[in-house]
Amino acid sequence: MNKRILTGIGILIFLILLGGGWYFFFSKGNPEEKTGGSTSPFGTPPSGSQANVPVSVPSGGGEATQLQTQTFGALRKISDVPVSGAGIFSAAGITFVRFIEAATGHVYESQPETGSVKKISNTTIPKIANVLWGPSGSLFLAQLEKDEGIETFAATLTEATTSTTTSQEVGGLRVKFLPVNISALALSPKGNQLFYVAKDSNGSRGYLGTAEGDKPALIWQSPLSEWTALWPKDDTIALTSKSSVLAPGYLFFLNPKTKNFSRVLRSEGAFTSLTHLGGEWTIFSEGRQDLILLNLFNRKEGTTQVSPATFPEKCVWSKLSVLILYCGVPRAALRGELPDQWYQGIVSFSDDIWKFNLETGETELVANLKDLSGGDIDIIDPQLSPREDLLLFRNKNDLTLWTLKTL
Repeated sequence: MNKRILTGIGILIFLILLGGGWYFFFSKGNPEEKTGGSTSPFGTPPSGSQANVPVSVPSGGGEATQLQTQTFGALRKISDVPVSGAGIFSAAGITFVRFIEAATGHVYESQPETGSVKKISNTTIPKIANVLWGPSGSLFLAQLEKDEGIETFAATLTEATTSTTTSQEVGGLRVKFLPVNISALALSPKGNQLFYVAKDSNGSRGYLGTAEGDKPALIWQSPLSEWTALWPKDDTIALTSKSSVLAPGYLFFLNPKTKNFSRVLRSEGAFTSLTHLGGEWTIFSEGRQDLILLNLFNRKEGTTQVSPATFPEKCVWSKLSVLILYCGVPRAALRGELPDQWYQGIVSFSDDIWKFNLETGETELVANLKDLSGGDIDIIDPQLSPREDLLLFRNKNDLTLWTLKTL
């Protein structure tokens, strides 16, 4: 074999080895620059989407709880699980929401502007049906329906996360139980006193005590057993008889200092009311010829009809402006056996948010909720933030919690 042939064979072997090395080192790619997969255990949402982003919230025991927030423009869904009750507050210039998860009784705090959510109490008290928050957000009153009657307790948020038999501080709550069968609760405007109505065999009795229910004193009694209570002004507690299309309704004012009890309004049926924080104005609903109407009442000026109609339970008064009202207003006319069928869950509504200037008569559609959310929202428990730039409410259909930017 001559020298030229040997040289050619050597070159061929070199090229084969070079090609194999190239395949081994380069065809698999660099593992640190691998693309096409996600390192997130939740997957990667499509670019630019408004996908649900799970927020990991550590509980007192270190276990993570997954909550989800959604944003629809000016509308934000704070919780996609049922909520028993919520309040909106402000401290150090920051607006925050506190709410109670219905299934567990755990307390969460959210900042609507950022969507952040964190658990602040892991005390487990399931199936809370009704919640009333104090003005600072550190105390709330809650009710549960049990076989032996309605159970009510006052809860103060603490930093404790462990249970002790002496202090009753369990998971960040200090709990004090009130008497059984309380049917109505109202905190004073300053949040330092509590008025509650307790049912007995003779009707109802009204008691006045501290915010946690201590030192209760009897100040009122009635042969009627079902009332709702609101404390809009220091010297005025508004008491409304239970609403039904089948029975007349009444609004009374009770002065907690003098114990004076006076009738303000009477309606033939479907009567509910919401008294202004100054105590001078009241909106109320009433049934006329199978149709629910909304009215504005003042003792000096009488009654004026307000349109579009809704239930006072869907409304909240402004604290910063005179006679400004925000309401969830059903798209359909309010007809039929209302509000009974609405209370019972037989009928539900699809609401929009309206703003009423009851001094000038102007009305403004603030938000079309169905267009924003893609679903039907039946508003209950509306509240305004201290700056009144946010409206907080629950959806009666599934008890989810929402905020809407109003400015």
